[in-house]
Amino acid sequence: MGGNDPLENWINDCFFLAATDSHTIDSIDENTTKPATEFKRLTGENWLTHSDKLADTFNLLVSAHYQTSPDNLRWILDDPSVSTYLLLDKDQVQSVAIITEEGDLPAALSQEVMQGKRRPRGHLVAQSLLAHEGINNAGQYRYWRISRIATEQTQQNKGLASQLLTYVENSASEGCDFLCTSFAASYDVVSFWLKNGYVPVRLGTAKDKASGCYSLMMVKPITEQASKLAIAWRDSLH
Repeated sequence: MGGNDPLENWINDCFFLAATDSHTIDSIDENTTKPATEFKRLTGENWLTHSDKLADTFNLLVSAHYQTSPDNLRWILDDPSVSTYLLLDKDQVQSVAIITEEGDLPAALSQEVMQGKRRPRGHLVAQSLLAHEGINNAGQYRYWRISRIATEQTQQNKGLASQLLTYVENSASEGCDFLCTSFAASYDVVSFWLKNGYVPVRLGTAKDKASGCYSLMMVKPITEQASKLAIAWRDSLH
């Protein structure tokens, strides 16, 4: 369809698939006082009173070149394991992180995953560590996986995503054992996660078709026990 196709434009408007400038934030003069940063956590029905933030959030994900589809919108709104964390300034979305809660698998299910008999949906990290790394206790831990993270283009390289990750970590301190992420391992992206205290625990065996990079899974321990495990998992990486 062409750029002015009415049906295409209508679909893009309905599902926030067309990147817009609605959330663009004016550059802040370094000589002026910066406004206070605000954080929000939104899930499910919370979005009903923040519909403007939903449009900005989804547009930001689209502009960040994620393979975003209308189904992702339903995922953000309806999946009870999904939370969206926002960093705002002047009530505008600057940075967004989509978090999925995973793990805490029953022992019997973990055993079946290790044996290749089961692949529970929505438990990427626990499943990978069990099935591919042979870590037999990986299923029992609770993971908050950062499945998407993006910052408005004009505000990048200012530490906003790192600030948002710190907020997520503080929110997760009583609700999980590990923060984690999985991505196509380009140099810049790996450097970002290393800078934020994440350690590698699994390297994929095949290159991603879209990026040409190997996938890398990294974790950041939240508890003292998790810190010891992360070191062991990193050292046994193969």
